[in-house]
Amino acid sequence: MELIELDKIIFHFFNGGQSQFTDGLVMAFTSGLTWIPLYIVLFYLVLKNNETMAQIMLVIGCAALCVLLTSGIDEGVVKPLVARCRPSNDPLWKYSVDVVHGYRGDGFSFFSAHAANTMGLAVFFCFLIRSRLLSITLVLWSLLSGWTRVYLGVHYPSDVFVGWAF
Repeated sequence: MELIELDKIIFHFFNGGQSQFTDGLVMAFTSGLTWIPLYIVLFYLVLKNNETMAQIMLVIGCAALCVLLTSGIDEGVVKPLVARCRPSNDPLWKYSVDVVHGYRGDGFSFFSAHAANTMGLAVFFCFLIRSRLLSITLVLWSLLSGWTRVYLGVHYPSDVFVGWAF
């Protein structure tokens, strides 16, 4: 079995549309607005653990650079080079994909910027703050974010795994 076939089998296992409740929950989880309380807590921790405005700005700048680099390399270099269609937009099998609330995503699929951004921030803050509870929470947040991308039909599992690894 080829890797792409295994990717499609795993994709169909996790691809959603099983219930209205889960569909709504996943749409909420994939929205950046849902995570504003988490961002506020992270900002509070940065304020609490740094003494000067220069230190605070350095941490915020590094976190922003983390997102900018992962998104920039993904969107500007990798996705145009690989040019892999999203499962929900692939003309050969987009009608076998469960699409939630008509959400199909734009652009290319490989690799997942959501997975790369969330895992990049999770790792950054895990090393910065060194709290077991925070580390577990942030890694679970990234894993949840990646799963939502497959559930919604906008990424293959390999897109998400490569995003996490990146």
